[in-house]
Amino acid sequence: MRKIILLFLYFFFFITSVVAQQTLLKGVVTDSLSGERLPSAALLWKGTTLGCATDLDGQFSFYVPNGNGTLQVSFIGYDTQEIALSLKGQPIQLNFQLKPSSIDLSEVVVKPKRERYRKKGNPAVEFVRNMIEARHLGDPRNQAYFSYDHYEKMLFAKHDYTPNEKPKAKSGKFDFLAEYIDTLETGVTILPVSEKERIESIYYRRHPKTERTVVRGYHSSGIDEIFSSDGVRQFLEEVFREVDLFQNDIPLFLQRFVSPLSSIGPDYYKYYLLDTLMVNDARCVDLGFVPHNSETFGFTGHLYVTLDSTFFIQRAVLNVPKDINLNFVSRLTIEQEFARTPDQIRLITKDDIQVHFKLTERTKGMYARRLNIYRNHSFDPPSEEVESAFAEKAPHITLHGAHHQSDAFWESHRPEEAIRRNPRSTASMMERLNQVPAYRITKQVLTPLVSGYIPTNSNKMGQEYMYTSKDNMMLMIRRQKDPFISYIRQAELAYYREHYNGFAYGATLRNKREEATPYACFEQMGSESQLLPVAHYDMTTLELKLRFARNEKFYQTRNWRIPITFDALIFNLSHVMGFKHCLGSDYNYQRTNIGAQKRFWLSAFGYIDLIVKAGKVWTRVPYPLLILPNANLSYTIQPETYTNLNALEFINDEYLSWDVTYYMNGNLLNRLPLIKKLRWREVFGFRGLWGHLTDKNNPRIDPEGLYRFPAT
Repeated sequence: MRKIILLFLYFFFFITSVVAQQTLLKGVVTDSLSGERLPSAALLWKGTTLGCATDLDGQFSFYVPNGNGTLQVSFIGYDTQEIALSLKGQPIQLNFQLKPSSIDLSEVVVKPKRERYRKKGNPAVEFVRNMIEARHLGDPRNQAYFSYDHYEKMLFAKHDYTPNEKPKAKSGKFDFLAEYIDTLETGVTILPVSEKERIESIYYRRHPKTERTVVRGYHSSGIDEIFSSDGVRQFLEEVFREVDLFQNDIPLFLQRFVSPLSSIGPDYYKYYLLDTLMVNDARCVDLGFVPHNSETFGFTGHLYVTLDSTFFIQRAVLNVPKDINLNFVSRLTIEQEFARTPDQIRLITKDDIQVHFKLTERTKGMYARRLNIYRNHSFDPPSEEVESAFAEKAPHITLHGAHHQSDAFWESHRPEEAIRRNPRSTASMMERLNQVPAYRITKQVLTPLVSGYIPTNSNKMGQEYMYTSKDNMMLMIRRQKDPFISYIRQAELAYYREHYNGFAYGATLRNKREEATPYACFEQMGSESQLLPVAHYDMTTLELKLRFARNEKFYQTRNWRIPITFDALIFNLSHVMGFKHCLGSDYNYQRTNIGAQKRFWLSAFGYIDLIVKAGKVWTRVPYPLLILPNANLSYTIQPETYTNLNALEFINDEYLSWDVTYYMNGNLLNRLPLIKKLRWREVFGFRGLWGHLTDKNNPRIDPEGLYRFPAT
């Protein structure tokens, strides 16, 4: 026992002596203007590999050896700071306030007192009002013609990626991934899992207003190969929209952010005139801004504005406040650079969006970047090639061979900002991954789950009165049993055509057999109220559709079309017709449906979704062919459903429905103490349904030939 105690004391003093030779460095990294804490800022004890990244609260903590040394702090879009330290074993608390990068500081104009901010008499507010008034001056689309070349790179990567340490004698199937690790400017390591590059030319004509995009090169590689390539591109283009500071609202991440140059900006933001400085050889003022409420959909950041009457923005740096509740986004930085022609036309040259996603605070998350570089701006009249592009109906024209450009093409067109430190490509990584059976099998399993398509020889569907997505797992959890399930076997032959102006039309020939079950019996009523059991009925119908949805964007898979946005007005008109004894139909059938849908954005105050529909069955048919309102038996909220309605509780042959939903985006709950920590969002809904059953389809009034209504 004595030896054990002595051994324990030996190890205790040994560990203590080792710790005593080190010093704990801890502290916080923040934005110099807003005080916003900066997550994922990189700290490095120079000359060593010791360091760490700040957490979601901008805090850091790590040990370094005693002695003299230099601590370096860096973050994308900010100046790197270094501080010399002499360490003697005592913990040191350090607080860093980082300033925007690439700026030469000179004299100070105004020192703001944020704790006593006032709009009245504030020179920064008056300065911004002048900027808002002049924001549309110099717009290149005010010219007769405008063209430029656009390079875009989209990167997704595992953030702060470090391979798992294993004994030297042990190797894993995925060890080769370490060869593809890349490093960001901040020193954070990433593992790219998806890369896309595109080179295109944009041509604009003011009269008649036309814009065409000619894609000259495009390639992609990565794990998103299991998705629809075009669908993924549409989705990412909408999520990572190019930022236009000179509009009231900035669409980003399927939300609307208030621009610092919005007409409501002086009421939404706090503005500060900070330092005067030189940016691209022009004397500028650093205009800082931060929203009054850090939980709302606004930005913190800096605009570097020339000190002349043009109020020209040389550079912009925007960040999303940490407290914002934005779909797992823990950090977002936008950097933009501008140039101007001798006649004061504004040209954007760079738009760089970098995002850090986290599902939970404990995970390292994902890193995403969309880099846009704009070159070769011109206002010359169009050439014959451009005129032919204007004559095309398609807004996007992909040249032959654009998807198969050589490496030399990409090397000659790829800007310096897009060159990776690690030259190994994501495409080669995917080739090696596909050789690993575990990955290959996983991909084969996930592909049908993502596409929603598993071929089978026989399919039957049910629950006709619940016409929302039947692929939603949450619909399995119900508030009551479903007592009226029938079986439906259906075959369709469809033709559908869309035009680039948003107009579409189509026709669907549909053959359907609905079979009775012990849960849903079909009992045909006679003239003397006798009941005749019916095993099934058959219908062959032709549906004609008209649709208008200008500028609609959606994610398209083999079977699904999932809307990405609802900004466009969507108008639908359809008519279904069937004739008794024609192609096996048991009944004459005529039904008309009409509907409209629109999303109304309210800038900083969220948005309203409006859906209005109406329909009528014109013929005398049994109840399965009438209008069955959309009963929701689950505990979840589904669009256009009625949670207080049970299955087949309300049957009609003419109806009018509305669904008005207001998404307030936390504007109310974010202002309530304690409650705002829950990060809840308010949703207000008003749904209604008016329906009527005419006498011809009411079995209680004229029963002959109709089915008896099921007992609810």
